[in-house]
Amino acid sequence: MHYCGYIITRKIPTENEIQDILEPYNEATHDNLKFSWDWFEIGGRYGGKLKIKFNPDENEDKWFCNSNHDRNFKYFISNKLKELKEELIFYDELECMIYMGLWENILYVDGAYYKDIYNFDITNTCFVIDCDKKLYSRELWINNKWVKDEKFDEKVKNIDLNDKFITVIDIHD
Repeated sequence: MHYCGYIITRKIPTENEIQDILEPYNEATHDNLKFSWDWFEIGGRYGGKLKIKFNPDENEDKWFCNSNHDRNFKYFISNKLKELKEELIFYDELECMIYMGLWENILYVDGAYYKDIYNFDITNTCFVIDCDKKLYSRELWINNKWVKDEKFDEKVKNIDLNDKFITVIDIHD
């Protein structure tokens, strides 16, 4: 089964940092976990979940002047852009971003700074790991059954998102 989650960090995380944050819940390396995964991907089935305001003229890369600059993993995270760059012989990030909504100064991405996200609802997920690596989960596996946290929404609404980066994670258990 696939589950959507958010990882909250102070800056844009690398893939290794995301792996480290999720490691304590890896069922291959830990036993008797209340929350676990056997596979994860940035975005995945929840790819492009975050809608952000993005105007290339408002950063040092400019609009068409520097189309060879990587904006991915600098201002936001798009797993699809990463995959395309790895697979295509000729890759133009700016050309790809046009299909992600750039003509309207928006992008649909897998990770972004909170200040840039339109209408973010932190409760619209199964789990959150905050920047102190604290896990909040809608349900935990306790005594061979799922136990729902009735206060999940309340707890995650109290997480300070100012100056934080949010990454969408697709986990499988």
